[in-house]
Amino acid sequence: MFQKDYIMRLVQQLSQALTRILFQKDSKQYQQALEEIQKSGQLFLGLDLNAIGAFSYEDLHDALRIRNAQDAEHVSLVAELLRHQGDCFAFEGQPEAAHQSYALALTLYLDLGTAANPGPQLADLPARIDLLLYSLDPLALDAAVRLKLFRYFDAAGRYAEAEDLLFHLADEQPSPALYDEGLAFFDRLLHTSYRHLKAGNLPYEEVKEGLAAFREKIREA
Repeated sequence: MFQKDYIMRLVQQLSQALTRILFQKDSKQYQQALEEIQKSGQLFLGLDLNAIGAFSYEDLHDALRIRNAQDAEHVSLVAELLRHQGDCFAFEGQPEAAHQSYALALTLYLDLGTAANPGPQLADLPARIDLLLYSLDPLALDAAVRLKLFRYFDAAGRYAEAEDLLFHLADEQPSPALYDEGLAFFDRLLHTSYRHLKAGNLPYEEVKEGLAAFREKIREA
């Protein structure tokens, strides 16, 4: 009970901090917003989020685990904190820092998006992910993030986008595990209804063509 109350207080405090940050951002007080983000990062994660290049996703994940803050709502609030930070960096003319903030936020959301039960509070998760992708080039992301994005697109029925990422990954990061995952992807699509394939912008004939091209890529490798 104590642990649950502690997490609820953290979530409430983080929500209040995000409200202040959003107001400052909308008022174009970007430095003040970044200062509030820095304070929030130190308080809720023990990380200086403004030194965004000094830590990795693994560091962020460990900080969430150490703070017992791995429930969907808390993680989504941290992702929003990073998204707002990316906006502030972008407005302040710091594109590399903005990219890193957006990429970390996207990775957190992708983990939630492929979770077994992300929870009703994340019903708008696809919209949040698309908002971040609007500011990111998927092909400029790290291979590990692109693999998460491929799995998310697959699970979301966005098959054409998943196929594009799969082929890019196979070109840049080929591995037996990726080949197996790609073959399993096409096999599932061959047993998916025409209606769902059309909704995912990858008709049945294109699935067969994609599978043939992927098999050829494996043979060439």
